[in-house]
Amino acid sequence: NVKCVMQQYNDEACGANITDDGEFFVISGTDFQYKFSKILGNFTSITQNGTEQIVEPVKLTMWRAPTDNDKIIKHNWGLISDNTIAENLNYLQTKVYGVSMKGNVISVDASLAGIARQPIFRFSVQYTFFDNGNVSVDLKGTLRKNRLCEFVPRLGFEFVSPVENDSFNYYGKGPYENYCDMNAHAKTSVYSSCAEDEYVDYV
Repeated sequence: NVKCVMQQYNDEACGANITDDGEFFVISGTDFQYKFSKILGNFTSITQNGTEQIVEPVKLTMWRAPTDNDKIIKHNWGLISDNTIAENLNYLQTKVYGVSMKGNVISVDASLAGIARQPIFRFSVQYTFFDNGNVSVDLKGTLRKNRLCEFVPRLGFEFVSPVENDSFNYYGKGPYENYCDMNAHAKTSVYSSCAEDEYVDYV
């Protein structure tokens, strides 16, 4: 199970107004408007103070760039050098089975599958919208039992920002690089950074 909060929300906040225009749910309030696609099961527009915050639809993904430690398992994860056994996690597709809205909550039932592969991750996610613009995201899913993928490289939502090298905050281990087998030195906290500062000049 995965639970994340896009922004901290006030429990006393009231639900946001959601309207159904057929293809999209439109969530609106003071200084914000979000468009949520029923077809894609995710956001296609996030506007705050009149400024669009994304340039592509938000999507749930499992891929990250493989490291040297992944040199064997990466051929099970992704379509690399025309290998035929991979789950093709670097070419994921989302299949949406149903999207519904009740009150200030949008619920999505969907799965992720690599191209030309059966679904590897079946999930449900609930988005709860508040009138201050905050969104609570509660995702629960099951990974298909698979001899190739006992675990996946990552699981997270991808946002493509219109601002290059924009600053960001993240909750996790840091502030220095760390891995699943090398992280005792890293403290879990909330950190601020930017794309330029995160770049490491390896070969």
